[in-house]
Parts: sequence; structure tokens; C-alpha cells
Amino acid sequence: MASIDTFHSRATLDVDGRSYEIYRLNVVDGLERLPYSLKVLAENMLRTEDGANVTADHVRALAAWDPMAEPDTEIQFTPARVIMQDFTGVPCIVDLATMREAVADSARGLVVPRFMIRVDGGLFTDDEAWKPLDREDLLADFRLSKYGIKDVKIDPDTFSEAREVDLASDSDEYRIRWLEDDVRKNMAMLFANMSDGGKRESLKALVLQAMSSQFKNTFGSAQLTGYIARVVDDMDSPVVDACLHSVGGVARAVADAVSGLADDFCEESFGKLLSRGDVRLEPEYRFPESFMQANPLTSYDGALYEAEDGRVDGLERRMVDLLANNRRVRWWHRVVERKQGEFSINGFINHYPDFLALLDNGTLVAIETKGEHLAGDAARKLRLSTRWADMAGAGFRYFMVFEREAPDADNAFTLAEFGSEILG
Repeated sequence: MASIDTFHSRATLDVDGRSYEIYRLNVVDGLERLPYSLKVLAENMLRTEDGANVTADHVRALAAWDPMAEPDTEIQFTPARVIMQDFTGVPCIVDLATMREAVADSARGLVVPRFMIRVDGGLFTDDEAWKPLDREDLLADFRLSKYGIKDVKIDPDTFSEAREVDLASDSDEYRIRWLEDDVRKNMAMLFANMSDGGKRESLKALVLQAMSSQFKNTFGSAQLTGYIARVVDDMDSPVVDACLHSVGGVARAVADAVSGLADDFCEESFGKLLSRGDVRLEPEYRFPESFMQANPLTSYDGALYEAEDGRVDGLERRMVDLLANNRRVRWWHRVVERKQGEFSINGFINHYPDFLALLDNGTLVAIETKGEHLAGDAARKLRLSTRWADMAGAGFRYFMVFEREAPDADNAFTLAEFGSEILG
């Protein structure tokens, strides 16, 4: 954001052949006498003076600061970098990246459609209300008791040796460590002395324990306990013995099966709600004025924010290069999955596209970069996002971009095809 520079404090400092933009304090009477910490604030105010949030009167008020007087003027501080503390207690440094003024107006004027679900207006009104759809809304009627266990693929021969399985409280990802030999031997002795029924009950408890808190909160411990019990009770005794030494493999197999059933259920429920008119698409998302960036990327042109998230490699970095150097792209933004304030295509899954880009014709393009095939949930992402783009209208498009070979599907392109056919 360029300063309006009421006091003409902007200057250039040349050091070792490089030029730096600075804002001199000595042009405003009173700023030079301030303590060092307030000089930092004064320089920041001169640099960010915009006539609205930071005004010339604010600068004058700071210059007249009296440590013995009661404060009577509220001023704004716009930091470029913030020290934050994450959940581990370790401080980290992040940059506060604001919208670039050259493109900010085009972003502020955008309201991007998202799926909204009808909800009860409350006890004291008959009025209906709408809120952004969340996957949890679709899972409200999901019952594992209605499904068989044929989708649980357990083959002890494919499981690794006994391991200790930990899961983060907010993740379904396993953190696995090899067990020490003496621990494995003690486990084998313990299980060998159990009855068949005791082994089964132990396996059920261990599998549930290995699942993350988030997974259990999503599907309910009671539901999962019943489903795991059916899986274990269906095993032959030798399989139970083998699984007791590979609890992590069993937990992953059960979790994969449950997730697959839930994904199918959510997609079917989403379609029904759309058909009934209980889900609709309407303008809802606005771009934030700024984002905190722990890994700022500033080396590419054309970004929406003064810094974008720098955790890009491989195909993502080639996409950044393509967007930053294409004349049709007014601006681009790197979307960070699950980050507060970021845009997602919310439907039967919550899909955060890797990039958003505004083209010169006013079309907002959502872009997902993928490997060489529709693995994992990629096919679901493509189905949902194609429907989103079709319903959103001409001003919005979605593309899934592959490195070298794209599947025969709508809105799927190779990187080369996307660059030539879409961006031109």
C-alpha cells in the first residue's frame, strides 16, 4: 500500500549499490525525540499513511506524545511481521501480507458463490435461514449400522511388523514408530496367554484407541465401536492373532472403509438436498484484506497479496510461474488448505483449490494441481467443482491441471493445455 506522504518523508537510501525506500522522521517536528519503540511506530505510520486508517493528524498526535498525559487519540499500527505462538509453545515469525493496492479493488468487488443449506430459523420464528454448507451437515444422518463390513480390506500378510501407533489429536494421520524387540516379545507373550475371546476384545479396544480424536468425534465412538466389533468378530482366529501385532494396519483399514462409506453417503445426500432446494449456491465469500504468511513468497509478479504462501514445489511452482507471467492473469492467489479466511468449494467434501486467479475478462478461475491420475479423492473434487462452476455461471470456472497426462473428463487439462487453451 503506497503512502500518500503528506509530510514528504519518503526518501531513498543507497547502500552498496542497492536502493532502499525509507521514511525520514526528521521532517515532522517531535518524532526524533521519541523513544526508540515509538520511532518504529512513527516510521510505520508514515509508511502506511492512507488518509483513512492512518492520517496526518495521527502522525501529529504521536509527535506530540507526552508520557505524563492521558492518551486521547487512538492510532493504528500496521505490522509487516508478527511473532505468533503455535500450539507447541514455540514462537514463530509470520508476515502480515495485505492486498496489493494495484489489484485490491478488483478483489474487494468479488463475492464468490458457495453452497448454502437451509436451516431452521429458531423456536420463535417461522422464517427460514441459510448458512454455508459444511460436510458435518450431510453426516448428521449417517449410520454405520446400516452398512456391511465388506469394504474393510484386511490382509495380515500386507501388514508390517508390530508398531506403536500415535495419532495427533487433530489429524487422521498416523505417526508410527517401530517397537523395541523386548516390547514385541512381551506383547506376544501377553496375547499368547489370552483366550480367543480375550484377544478379540483386546483387538477391538486397541483399534478404537488408535483412531484420532477428530475421527471419533466425526463418526462417534459408539458407532465405531459397533462397526469395529463386527469386523473383528468376522475374523478367523489366526487373523486375529496376526492383527494383534499390527493394530495400526487394522485401524487404517477400518478408517479407510468408514471414510469411503461416508464419502458416498455425503455425495448422495448432497444431490438430494440440491434437488429438493434445501441446498443452493449463492454469493457468500469475500477475500480478506490480509493473510498471515509464515512462509512468504514475494519473488513472483501478479499476486493478489504482497506475499503469498511459499510452500510450493513441483507442479505447483510451475503453475505459479505460468500464472505470474501470463498477460491475461490480473492476479493470482495461493490457497492454503484449512487456513482461516481461505476459500473452499464446500459440498459433499470441502475442497480447497490450490489457486484462484482473476483473468482480464473478469472470470475467476479456481485451479487444482494434481499428479498423473484421478487418485484418492481427486475424482470427487472434480465432480463437485464442475457442478459448482456450472451453477456459478459464466464468471467462474474450475480446472484440474495434471503434469503430463489428463484423464478424459470435463475441466481436466494438462499444464501445457491449460496454458495454451485456457490462458492463451
